[in-house]
Amino acid sequence: MKEVLTALAHSNQHLKNNNKKAGQGNNKYCAFAIFKNSLEEHNAYENIQGTELKDSNGKLQKLVKFQLDTCNTASILVRKTALHEPRDSIPLKRGLKTDDEDHISKKSKREDDARLKEIESLNERLKESESEIASLREQLKQKDLDIEALMLQLNKKDFEINLLNEMVASLKKRR
Repeated sequence: MKEVLTALAHSNQHLKNNNKKAGQGNNKYCAFAIFKNSLEEHNAYENIQGTELKDSNGKLQKLVKFQLDTCNTASILVRKTALHEPRDSIPLKRGLKTDDEDHISKKSKREDDARLKEIESLNERLKESESEIASLREQLKQKDLDIEALMLQLNKKDFEINLLNEMVASLKKRR
């Protein structure tokens, strides 16, 4: 049974045969094919030659009949588990990913997370710089006010000196 399923699937999946009869007194067995990803599963199902049917739950399956070495006819129902309807009738939001695409996606997510952390760090530094600039502007305004006050005092002292010089000159003329 493993060889038949392997030949039908044309893939590198692993098979597990339960070796348990599904019903009493009949020759029905159950086997599972495990695929690396949903794309591989989909391709294997599509490559199987058989009559497509739906089970009682509406899941797609293919009935495959073949001749055994003992000249008896056997049949296998291969169930599609990834999608519940034909691929053409379901608009996929995202295509089926391969392992490489999934690895790239995880890698790009890590890179995006690192970039976001870096951006957050830069934004924090920018806020700190803006705060420091605002503080320096306040200090500059205060220094400008101090300079204006000193200029007024200087002008007042100049006026007083000029007044005293005029008084000295006037006293010298009187003598």
